Amino acid sequence: MAISGQGRLRAARLGVCLMTWASPAMGQEPEERSLELRVGASAFYDSNAARSSRVQAAARGLAREEMEFRPSANAALVLPFDQHAFFADSQVGYEFHSRNKRLESERIAATGGVRLRRAGCQIEARATYSRRLSELADDFSATSGNVEQVSGADGELQCRKGVGLSPAASISYRRSRNAQEVRRRSDLNSLTLTGGIAYDQPSLGRLSLLASASDQSYPHRLSIAGRRDGIRTISGLLRLEREGGALLKGSVSAGYIHVDPDLPGVRGFEGPTYGAALRVTPGGRAALELTAERSVEASNRMDVSYYRQDRLGLSVHYVLGPRLNADLRGSWRRRRFAPSPAVPGVTPPGSDRSYVMGAGLQYALNRRVGLNLDVDYQRRDAAVDLFDYDGLRAGLTASYRL
Repeated sequence: MAISGQGRLRAARLGVCLMTWASPAMGQEPEERSLELRVGASAFYDSNAARSSRVQAAARGLAREEMEFRPSANAALVLPFDQHAFFADSQVGYEFHSRNKRLESERIAATGGVRLRRAGCQIEARATYSRRLSELADDFSATSGNVEQVSGADGELQCRKGVGLSPAASISYRRSRNAQEVRRRSDLNSLTLTGGIAYDQPSLGRLSLLASASDQSYPHRLSIAGRRDGIRTISGLLRLEREGGALLKGSVSAGYIHVDPDLPGVRGFEGPTYGAALRVTPGGRAALELTAERSVEASNRMDVSYYRQDRLGLSVHYVLGPRLNADLRGSWRRRRFAPSPAVPGVTPPGSDRSYVMGAGLQYALNRRVGLNLDVDYQRRDAAVDLFDYDGLRAGLTASYRL
C-alpha cells in the first residue's frame, strides 16, 4: 500500500523498462467461467493528508492530520467461448475525509475486453477507464481537489513456442483529462507502439528484443508561439523472463531511449534504461521481491514536459500461519523534472527523492472474510524545501467475498 492511498495510475509509460511478472505459458485449454464479487471498507489515519509541507498545506487550505474512510465494491467476470474468453473487472468506491471535505471523491476503475487464442498465439484487446482524485504530492500548484479521468485502449499479440522464435506486438492509447479548469493544461494524450521478436528456450527462458515509438502531447498547453507541448520517444529493449524454477522467477531488462521534446527550451534526453522484477523463494515460509526501473514519463498531474525516474523496491513476505501473513517493504525513488516553458508562474522543484517504509498483516478469518492492517511512512526531499514533506499512514481494511 502506498502511503498516499491513491495508488499510482500512470498516464504514459515510455516503454523501455516496462516491468511485469512473467505470464504463464499460453495453452489452448479453455478458460473457466468465473464471477467474483467483493465488498470492502477501509479506515486510515493520516498524519499528512495534504502531502506537503506545513507552509504549502496552509496555502492550499488543507489540514495535514485527519481520518479517511473508503467503502468499495469489486466485480470480476470471465466468460469463455471455445478457446477464447471475454473478461471484465471493475471497482467502485468513494473517499470520505474527516476534515478535508473538498478532497472527497469517487474512485472508479474498470477494464474489459477479449482474449483470442489460436495456433499458440494470443491476441488481447481491452478498454480501460478510471476516475479518481489526483495525487496531491504530484501537484506543485496552489490548487487541490482535482478529479482526473483516464480512458484508453490496448491491444497485444503474443505467441509462444516450446523452442524457437515468435513475434510480439502491442499498441496502447491513453487519454487523461482533469476536472479543474486550471488543471486542463496538464490534460494528456498518449500513443505507444511496440514490436519485436522473442526466443523461447526452456533452459534459458524467454528472451525478447523490442522497439517502441511513443507520442505524448498536452492538447491544452500551448507556448506563446502557439506550439503544443509534448514529447516523442524512440526506445529499444532487451528483456529476459524466467517462469519456472522454485527459487527464482521474474524478468530483467536493459534498453536505450531517445526523448525529443516538441517545444524549444525543453532539454531532450537519451540514455540507458533498465528494469527488473524478481521473486526469490529460498524455501520455507519466506519470499523476497525486488523491483528496479529507470523510465521516462509524461504526466497529467504535474506541470512538466516529462520527468526521468529511477526506482528501487524490496519487500519480504512471510507466512506466519495457515491464516496469517506478514510483509515488510521499502522503496526509493528519484525524479528529475523537465519544466514546461508553456506554464508560467509554476516551477517544479527540479528534482526530488522519496523514501517509503512499511509493514502489513493479512488475516483470513475464513474463505470469505479478510482483514488487512498496514502502516507506512513516507518522506520526500526535494531540491526546493517548500516541497519537502513526511507523513505516517496507518489503516485497517476489511473485505467480504460474496
